[in-house]
Amino acid sequence: MVRPRCNVCKKTVTIRQDALQCDTCDNWQHRLCETDSLKMVIENKAESLDKDNRYLRLKNSQGKSVSIVREVYRRENIPCQSSLCLGNCNVGIDDFDLLPSNVTHYIIPDCQVAREYLEVFEAPEIHGIIFTQTAEHCIQYEGSKNHHNRFKRLVKDKTKGAVIFHNEFQKYAYCERESGESNSAWQSRSTFKAAEWFFNHLAGQLPVVMVTNNDKIIAEYGSKIINVHVMKLGEYLQTFWKQANTSLMDLFESLTASVQSKTKKKGYSGYLPTDVLEAGLKTGRYIQGHMNVNKSNASEEAFVRRKREESKEDSGSDILIHGMSSRNRAVHGDVVVVELLPRSEWKGRSNVIKETTESTNEPKTSKDEEESEDNGDIMPTGYVVGITQRNWREYVAAFAQDEKTGQKGGKVLVIPWDYRIPKIRISTRQVEKLKDDRIIVRIDSWDIDSQYPNGHFIRSLGKIGELETEISAILIENSISVPPFSDAQMKELPVDTPENPWKIEDVELKKRRDLRDSHLIFSIDPKGCEDVDDTLSVR
Repeated sequence: MVRPRCNVCKKTVTIRQDALQCDTCDNWQHRLCETDSLKMVIENKAESLDKDNRYLRLKNSQGKSVSIVREVYRRENIPCQSSLCLGNCNVGIDDFDLLPSNVTHYIIPDCQVAREYLEVFEAPEIHGIIFTQTAEHCIQYEGSKNHHNRFKRLVKDKTKGAVIFHNEFQKYAYCERESGESNSAWQSRSTFKAAEWFFNHLAGQLPVVMVTNNDKIIAEYGSKIINVHVMKLGEYLQTFWKQANTSLMDLFESLTASVQSKTKKKGYSGYLPTDVLEAGLKTGRYIQGHMNVNKSNASEEAFVRRKREESKEDSGSDILIHGMSSRNRAVHGDVVVVELLPRSEWKGRSNVIKETTESTNEPKTSKDEEESEDNGDIMPTGYVVGITQRNWREYVAAFAQDEKTGQKGGKVLVIPWDYRIPKIRISTRQVEKLKDDRIIVRIDSWDIDSQYPNGHFIRSLGKIGELETEISAILIENSISVPPFSDAQMKELPVDTPENPWKIEDVELKKRRDLRDSHLIFSIDPKGCEDVDDTLSVR
């Protein structure tokens, strides 16, 4: 690698050395080798940037809290990523990555709404979403890893018209946190500041709607600026999307019920503190691994595979987690921390295969567990003392055949298609309408005194037994995403219209044997097939 040289002293410019690069000729120059042109560059950059220090308190790899100071440079030319921009601040950004112009308004959710109601913004009806950098940090550090990955997929989806606006680097959109101000209040105030900046930057071409559940913010900023609306998410959906399908409001109410259930009790109070788990893992008292539930005996048996460096000579295999009580609210796929039981309490793996149906997917009681037979060899047995990472995802489920449907908006239990997942308690008003459908649900929490986890309804896949419904269920259960084709991909297809029908090229035709005039040719693909590629010819 050839290192650049200073344009004045001709010495090598090393990494991290105090030097500047010219924006036009790409030449480097040390700051100490001052010239008149270099002084102008330094002065211009100093005028356009606002330097500030950001103080963070983080934990290092040893679990100790450390204070970190990071330099933050704020400037004016942060891209707004809107196709309506009049300030030419989106240079170098593809048109497909910009906010659409064919919407009635832009919506900016605050941090709490973006974190707790992300599924609402994943709905295909909602477009033109502006997520602030503050909201992204909230989802990343206060939510789970899967939650943040879903957020990133939402922003990358070109059909949604969603962007991340770096408000903390924009000189006029940044909002400094006041002394004694709570973090949630500062986040809501920062969101309104970004909404106000966006409206002024676009010269009022489109209204901007800020969505928050903070009543104080609504009362303070709701009528401050015309066409910058501040309202609750429920009010926003009823005002702007009243004509949309009812599943959007039902999804919102289901999420609201889930959020309220999480605020009543903390679902992690039964686990050991994080520092205790980290110390126990280092000393070897605890073992960490992925929870794998036995699909043939899901109510009784689960296994945790040791990491290679943690395996000992007397227990190189899996660790048996016997019974729902020892599983301690862990779900298949979670990364758990396990403590081994004494050798006298170790059990063997059961050889019994138990059939489970959608109407009898019930976990066993402690009495049933005592009566179960262990026919396998004795193996290390333990119980879950903590969960380091949840692996909750979207689950395909259905209602039980005898589920009561008279309670409007009440709690009901749904049975996941994957029998390794326990029943999930959700809140929905469409039990009677969806009782014959396969639906998608997601787990939100699992209280320490609850037999089942709490979740919420997302959407319906269709009637049970229909071909498209079962195909969609298989794709979701295997985490296979099939998004719609983007506009750029559709433009690559050949043109086929009544005015300009598609024809095979002469060059390609010469490579083939033409049977169109000498044979009867017909397709054997079923009606509605999109890839007609199976044909027969009869002479």
